Amino acid sequence: MKHTSLLFLVTVLLLSSACNRKSKKAVSVETIETTETLVIDTNEDYDPTTIGASGEDGPAVIEEQVEEIEVIEIEKITTPYLVASIKKTPCYGTCPSYEAQLFSDGRMVYRGKTNTDKIGLYEARAHPGFIPRLLEESKNLNYFEHAITYPKDGHLIADLPLVVTFVNDGTREKKVTNNYLSPKNLKLFESFLDELFLSANWKRVEGQR
Repeated sequence: MKHTSLLFLVTVLLLSSACNRKSKKAVSVETIETTETLVIDTNEDYDPTTIGASGEDGPAVIEEQVEEIEVIEIEKITTPYLVASIKKTPCYGTCPSYEAQLFSDGRMVYRGKTNTDKIGLYEARAHPGFIPRLLEESKNLNYFEHAITYPKDGHLIADLPLVVTFVNDGTREKKVTNNYLSPKNLKLFESFLDELFLSANWKRVEGQR
């Protein structure tokens, strides 16, 4: 009987020990940290900027996309555009023939063709206040209110030169071709452009005609 009781006691102790080991193993599985991570990642309200906090490339990718957009926007804003120009065509006499252009970044280009003291390609930088002054004068002389061609009926005289002007004030642009019968304000603006461009410090671009 004593041997039987002792055997029974030993068996109970062994079974108890085995159950404890199984219980500890199960608890360890339930507390795996990756399970909590998966729950956070699949939550519909998660913050995408937290992805990659452990060294993955989530936030880095987002930052690169933001930088890309910013660069594109800056390029759009700063791309130089033509602000104003004047072009005079040849005639059967000694009319000067040339074209001058002013860009929004201050760059100026002049190409002299005939009957002018500057023959060939020239470049210059606009003086401070050059563009604001030009736009103010275009406003004062009602440039944007002119017809696109003079005379208005479009019947041009080939013997007379054309004066083609252009202005872009940042919100609108206009091109006017003047042959004859043009209003006084347009002629004044043409003279103003001539003087403004002539006041620039032009430098010849070597190798260009």
